[in-house]
Amino acid sequence: MQFSLEHFQRLADLGGKWRDPNNPGHVAGYGLLKADYDVTLEWAATLQEKLFPDGWTDVRRRPINQGQKFLGYTWGKVYPTKTSPKELAYTVGTDASHGFVVKLDVTTEGDMRRRFLSGFQKEFSNNSPLVALMPAESGCEMSMDELVDWSIAKIQSFAPSYEAVALGLGLSLTGNVPLAASDMEEAEIDMTNPSTQPEAVNRILFGPPGTGKTWSTMIHAVALADNESLNTVRGWDREDVLRPRWDELVRQQRIRFVTFHPAMTYEDFVEGLKPTLVDGDVAYEMKSGILREICEDASSKSSAKETRDSIGQFLSEIAESPVQLRTLRGKPFKVSYQGNTTFSVMPESSDALKPYPVSIDDVRKAFDSGEVAEAYNRAYVKPIAEEIGRRFPVSSNPIEMKTDFVLIIDEINRGNIPAIFGELITLLEPDKRLGASEDLTVILPGSRKEFGIPSNLHILGTMNTADRSVEALDTALRRRFEFVEMMPDSTLPELQREVEGVNLAAILRTINQRLEVLIDRDHTIGHAFLIKVKTLEDLKQVFANKIIPLLQEFFYGEWNKVGLVLGEGFVKKPNREPVKFAKGFDDEVVDAEAVYSMVPSGDWKADSFKMILAE
Repeated sequence: MQFSLEHFQRLADLGGKWRDPNNPGHVAGYGLLKADYDVTLEWAATLQEKLFPDGWTDVRRRPINQGQKFLGYTWGKVYPTKTSPKELAYTVGTDASHGFVVKLDVTTEGDMRRRFLSGFQKEFSNNSPLVALMPAESGCEMSMDELVDWSIAKIQSFAPSYEAVALGLGLSLTGNVPLAASDMEEAEIDMTNPSTQPEAVNRILFGPPGTGKTWSTMIHAVALADNESLNTVRGWDREDVLRPRWDELVRQQRIRFVTFHPAMTYEDFVEGLKPTLVDGDVAYEMKSGILREICEDASSKSSAKETRDSIGQFLSEIAESPVQLRTLRGKPFKVSYQGNTTFSVMPESSDALKPYPVSIDDVRKAFDSGEVAEAYNRAYVKPIAEEIGRRFPVSSNPIEMKTDFVLIIDEINRGNIPAIFGELITLLEPDKRLGASEDLTVILPGSRKEFGIPSNLHILGTMNTADRSVEALDTALRRRFEFVEMMPDSTLPELQREVEGVNLAAILRTINQRLEVLIDRDHTIGHAFLIKVKTLEDLKQVFANKIIPLLQEFFYGEWNKVGLVLGEGFVKKPNREPVKFAKGFDDEVVDAEAVYSMVPSGDWKADSFKMILAE
């Protein structure tokens, strides 16, 4: 039993395609690929018996993923011992692009450890200390015994060892027993323990106003983008380290920001038709929203900035002087740029009065990945992309999975989640991400293009619970996010001081205790309002411009309840004559409500704030 070149051709022909049960070719291919897995199983089992007699193997025999798409590879897992951690294995398999593959790899998709291990694999080539590749032609000439011997020799040459990698990843070598700290210190790999890393792919920071969600978002985003622990990033100097790193990640477009609002739509967020001008005429073009853009950049071979810069330079050149190129069939055409979102193409053999539009977005995708199958006027897309690459080449090193992207969605609770995410809500789950064990893709309804969310994109949301509680969020969204509550903290060191005898921590604590009783804990006042207060004048400004307007909103203008929270130093009930009502109707007034008003801020003294603490 051995592999054949026909096997690799099947992987190449069917890999990535949707399985059509009515297509005879797909039905036959499915059966043949399933039989091919028997060969992969023999390869893995024979290797295990020779090299790891106390180990075990695991081979999946399903040629399609959960999304009903054919896989372009086969693979089997080989574990050195019966107690080896299931998350780490030697894997053997065939790949349509790379031929025969042997490597040491993390086997659980979506696992943060995969990103750490990629730093030691370095690259997917024979230059990697943990990867071995052999061309399909060479491997198919070998017998099964020869293929196994080649695999054993490669595994024995891998460095660091299985045990060292497992320890470095924080995995137990004796079953599900947590590693002691001493074990970690003795590991041969200097690697941060993944258990301290921000593992969530989808996270929402929620809490009342003024609890530091904006600042914490910066910390979480940088930690996710750089694969650092939250504690490490929290320890960075705010202005000298954290802020410059944030700015750099934003400049690289690895961190992007969007705010949800009631008018936000699927067309804004994912893709939709937008009007544009083409040679003075109004036309409608399918434009990508921020989610699709960042997903494509996260999957790109080059950085978003490199791609953008290269295309931008080319646009500047052809705006001044059109360039003549040729299609893949050798037909000449001129390409120019006259603004907006398309190139203008004029074939030399055409009698057309107006140039053909070619989407810059389609050229960008071809530039990054070579994808042109579904592009409009695609005969011109690839030549333009290749010309850009020739004139303005970008780095040839692909973005590794450790290069993560973060999409921040501010005020995520203010948007209509089902309408904004649509069918993509399922794709947010870590095991449904591209490359995961159960990866899923969908066909976008507008462009009819296949779309998935890559595993190296994190989504970080914020929400103000004074606007809407977590319980009111869309149920499907709640299931797919983890929630980090951020509540007011009166114990912060910055609040343990007095301003002209007014204890800031006591003021915050007292106000919030009363608000929790009168409303609920979602409608409290955050510590961020008082942290920067240095003088009594600062305190007055914070109360006048932030805290009291919030209380008015909480109580819908009922000043008597504001008075219950702040006391007589801020709210007064004027002494005045009883109001006389119109004759004939005055008997209908049972109890005329007292009219409360705010004490003018110019009359506030230190004692006004101290009165908040009076019972």
